Amino acid sequence: YSRDASYRRSMQIKRQDSGQGESQMTFKRMTVLCMLVCALSIPGVARASLYAHYTFDETSGPGVSDSSGNDRDLSETSSGNALTYGQTGQFDSALFFNGTDGNPGGKFLLMTPDAGMPGDGDEITIVFWANSANNWSTDNAIICDYNANGMRFSVGLNSSNYGLTIGVANGSASGGTSPPPNSGKAYVKLDGTGTSGVNLSANTWHHFAIAFSNNAISAIYIDGNAVVEDGDSYWYFNDVNNFTIGGRIVGTSTPFVFKGLLDDFAIYNEVLSKSAIENIMANGVIPEPASLALIAVGAGLLLSKRSRR
Repeated sequence: YSRDASYRRSMQIKRQDSGQGESQMTFKRMTVLCMLVCALSIPGVARASLYAHYTFDETSGPGVSDSSGNDRDLSETSSGNALTYGQTGQFDSALFFNGTDGNPGGKFLLMTPDAGMPGDGDEITIVFWANSANNWSTDNAIICDYNANGMRFSVGLNSSNYGLTIGVANGSASGGTSPPPNSGKAYVKLDGTGTSGVNLSANTWHHFAIAFSNNAISAIYIDGNAVVEDGDSYWYFNDVNNFTIGGRIVGTSTPFVFKGLLDDFAIYNEVLSKSAIENIMANGVIPEPASLALIAVGAGLLLSKRSRR
């Protein structure tokens, strides 16, 4: 009798342990599932793919890696004041550009655009964090592109209108200095005197998002707020087949290198919504669907292995 009682007691303990193990496994599975659902449910962003994404988290150079998986890494130009890596950013580290109005000014980043870069009339949204050391009122180029696919765009700061200056056009005209149509050029004052009342101080972080569609400016957001353009102006585009961040390449013209910090810089392949841009501001650039799918597969395999133990 005592042997039977002992056996029953042993089996009861095993069933309890097995039940606890299954409960713990179910909890882990539900936790992973919830994380994936949350990531995939972020509106707009998770469905958009990236042309390129630069976190600027490198602690040393030269050059910056593309985190989108598209291998569009950036190299440094050879002349000018050095770039400073590993600075405090909005998300982890940031990169400091030590530009001046002089030529060569400072070093900046560049690459030769490939066939997968934005083409004539494509929808794109450029997002980035910036922290200007020049009170947002010195001639500084932030991003410039002119690629063989037939698209040109530029974003920078302009001292003549104390503002953010933007241009976009097709690549049919020869030379990076050819002006865009009126719908493809604009500036927004950043000194508090503009229509939207944007007033930015030096050495402070601000988020920018600029959307282009059909070679026109679709929307401009500063710190998540849609702003109205104050007039028509534009930065020169690069010479053909040059993509640059923090400076520009226009013949022998002054590169007007940015002076300040840049962080979490990305180009999406569609016009993002306001809510999507707000999510990027709060959470950083979101992984592409393919990356999230790999995470899901990896998590599923991991839990499957654990459940068979």
